[in-house]
Amino acid sequence: MRNALFISALALLICGSAWATGKITVDPNASDQAAIQEWESDTRLAQKVTYEARHKAVKVILADLSDMTGVTFNAGYNKQDWQVRDRKMNIFAKDIALTDLMSSIARTMKFKWSINKTDVPWTYRLYMDRKALVSANAELSKSQEEYDREVNRRRENFLNMFENWDDDLTSGELANLRDDNPYAYMLNTQGIGALMQGVIRDIPGFKDKFLSRTNDMLSKVSSFSPETQEALLNAAKLSFSVKDDGVAGSGGAFPEDCEKAFSKGEVYFDISPDELGWKSYEFSKLAGLGLYINGRFFCLNSYLGDPSDPWVQAFAKNNLQAVENGVSIQHAWDHSEDRVQARIAETQMLEKYFPTEPQPDVADEPDLHIKIKVKPEPEPNRRVDLVDLEAAVAKASGFAVVSDSYKITYGYAAVSDSETELKDVLTTIGDGYRYNWDKHGDIIEFRSKEWFKKRTTQIPDEWIETWRADLKKLGYMPLEDGAQIAALTTPQIEENIHTDSDLSQSGLFRDGSRDIWLLRLYASLTTTQRKDVFSDMGLNTFALTQDQWQLMRRIYDINFDPNVLLTFLRSSRMAPNKYVFSIYGAANNNLLGKWSLWLLEYKEPPKPEPETPEAQDKGEKATAPASDSQTKTTK
Repeated sequence: MRNALFISALALLICGSAWATGKITVDPNASDQAAIQEWESDTRLAQKVTYEARHKAVKVILADLSDMTGVTFNAGYNKQDWQVRDRKMNIFAKDIALTDLMSSIARTMKFKWSINKTDVPWTYRLYMDRKALVSANAELSKSQEEYDREVNRRRENFLNMFENWDDDLTSGELANLRDDNPYAYMLNTQGIGALMQGVIRDIPGFKDKFLSRTNDMLSKVSSFSPETQEALLNAAKLSFSVKDDGVAGSGGAFPEDCEKAFSKGEVYFDISPDELGWKSYEFSKLAGLGLYINGRFFCLNSYLGDPSDPWVQAFAKNNLQAVENGVSIQHAWDHSEDRVQARIAETQMLEKYFPTEPQPDVADEPDLHIKIKVKPEPEPNRRVDLVDLEAAVAKASGFAVVSDSYKITYGYAAVSDSETELKDVLTTIGDGYRYNWDKHGDIIEFRSKEWFKKRTTQIPDEWIETWRADLKKLGYMPLEDGAQIAALTTPQIEENIHTDSDLSQSGLFRDGSRDIWLLRLYASLTTTQRKDVFSDMGLNTFALTQDQWQLMRRIYDINFDPNVLLTFLRSSRMAPNKYVFSIYGAANNNLLGKWSLWLLEYKEPPKPEPETPEAQDKGEKATAPASDSQTKTTK
């Protein structure tokens, strides 16, 4: 039952949330003047507060402010309204009027305040109205449309490259291609260019299937022309001669039994739409090409992409350098100077296609030209992040800072540690992290340019607390919890699971791992199918849906054909957190594949060592707020 409720809630989270209707007595955010007039009669709101929050939920922030000020603040329409209550914020405020802080919180988060005048004294509620929600969903829909258009543009570029492929190059032309287009050079030397030209020509309707990117493609080798079959075998032999570490020419000869059975093999074309994700520069892959023979899988090329993509070119150049220098691909990548430049170029290219909230016009006030030294102080063993820069700006400038907050904030801001004008510092931070900034009185506000997309990465705190509680209570993660987590999107896993000290204690939910795809397959099974998995007979995979077969192929490299070969998926529980999954042939019950799944085991985090008196003194100095005299001097 709990799993069914989770899946229903997850679908609601991804597709758009339904909102409970609450009684709204007054909307003081109709205009700034209206808010001031309403709030002036409540003298409690004139008090000044000093408050700090780092990635705190709105419900916690409002509870803190209620305790501090004696004013009752409520979050959301009700306690089930997690879309308001569980949203995270950063706040660094010193001696700021409560009314100003309330307005800034609402503005930054696209929320509104209502006043309940029937309560004595008045109480205040923070909520998101339907107009703002509709606007957020509209922006998200627009972004998805732009995303699809950009994906199609890249895919059409990809097809055009092979439709116009020229494999008849002189040694001089090939050498020039190595410098001008490393990606095309790599495809040429690997034999992939000629092969792809043949694949596109020989598979009926290939272009439409590739552009629709709905399902992966599996085609029999015998269905291709003799020229394409020859190109396919040559590419397979070249691929097999490359070891896993990327060094060419040392992988051995192509297996003789596979060459004899070559005509009975199948070509697998992976076109699953995982490109242009949140870390877009790492997800520029449009396709992958492989070959199944005698139950073995040969990867011909795992990273096919758009030749105009700077990240694809950098990836190809890196692989070539690895082969030429006799080092692993990972070693070459770790020492590549092109990687950072490719990332910047890719980000700039994406700026052309994806809608973002525009930077507001900020009045050129004298306060913005004060010079400050920004010295961020990240937690030990953690890189400088947006929240550290926001805290440093607040400390150095004397202004309060209010911001939305996400644990995953990809970006980098090269903020100078010398005296720099505040306006330039804010612009550098905004550009580096794809954030907009604004100034209202004594408060500087930050909001993600893509807040309408990034809000979909956050999930209810209740889910995380339930998974964490089960983990601690049992000492390991139950299979049902693991399946629920795996059913989240990759950005949701990165934002909520990879950043949780308890739930991230293993690589179980690493994107692309066999474990996560196994859990996603289990999550996709019906109640009856799950029962069969643990039965003596096992699950007859002939009944799997097309989507479940796609998951199955990601788990195990075998020549599956649900219309010809019946297999069984079995699982036996060996230890509380260990499951062994096996695949058997239906005809003779022979074992085709077997692997273990180790679910997360809880480990008590190490207790921090007590600080020495010297370290405590240093920490107090580092976090001490600026004095009134310092504040007046800097503003």
